Amino acid sequence: MKNTSVLLRQTSLNKRYYRLYSLRYLRLFLLLMPSYFSSTLALSSTCDTQLLKRADSGANGYRDRSGICEGLYESPVSADFELVSMLNAPLIEHFSKDDVIQIMQPNLTQQMSTSSISIRGLALKPRLYYRMDTTFDASATISWPVNEVLSTIKLDAQELGIYGWQETNKGMVYIPVDAKIANSPAKTAAAFDTQVIVRAGVPIKKIAWRLLGEGVSDKYVNESKSYAVGAPIPILITWPSTLPQIIKLEVAAKPMTSNEWIIQIFNIALPRPAL
Repeated sequence: MKNTSVLLRQTSLNKRYYRLYSLRYLRLFLLLMPSYFSSTLALSSTCDTQLLKRADSGANGYRDRSGICEGLYESPVSADFELVSMLNAPLIEHFSKDDVIQIMQPNLTQQMSTSSISIRGLALKPRLYYRMDTTFDASATISWPVNEVLSTIKLDAQELGIYGWQETNKGMVYIPVDAKIANSPAKTAAAFDTQVIVRAGVPIKKIAWRLLGEGVSDKYVNESKSYAVGAPIPILITWPSTLPQIIKLEVAAKPMTSNEWIIQIFNIALPRPAL
């Protein structure tokens, strides 16, 4: 009976010890959990997890760099026909090593259910597999240093495509954005509102495009000009005077090796002027 009493007392002490031990580590876990999940969410919302698997193994490989995920990847993630830039004013300057690209947050409060807008940058050079992914944080301006990757891979401003985007319940919506080099002089107003750039995975001999939406003329703009595989195809757009919340851009390209047109439709959210 005495041995049983000692055993029960020892068991009770062991339970109390393990309970205190467990509580201590539970408190530690709860303290660390917010920072862990916040860093994980920040990375997942910035970097493309599929592209991380293809990242170049060198110093310029695609990875997170203080909230901006950018770099080279080894295997091309190609598409037959894709949009690669949508800038209200193209970057025409030459980069210097210390330049910083600034991207201003567009005003889309009427169109989007959330304020989270993603920004993507792409190399317009054929066979140069570079990409940048980031999102706006509490700041209304993204600051993207050239010396992190762009200067080392010798990618200049005219060879860089940039666009905004957001995944919605209706698919991907593209967003024209304003980008400039910090402390650069104001640009002269262009004869168009937005420069869109697309490219194709086949050689193209003819391109046509039109806008689709309420109160918008659906007449095609035709251009008989050939483009090599992966070459940037610029489209200069003047938006209608009355801006719809969402407008469609239909682009048709005729390959050199086929009579079948490649047609792609892009949904575009047009930002409102800042209040």
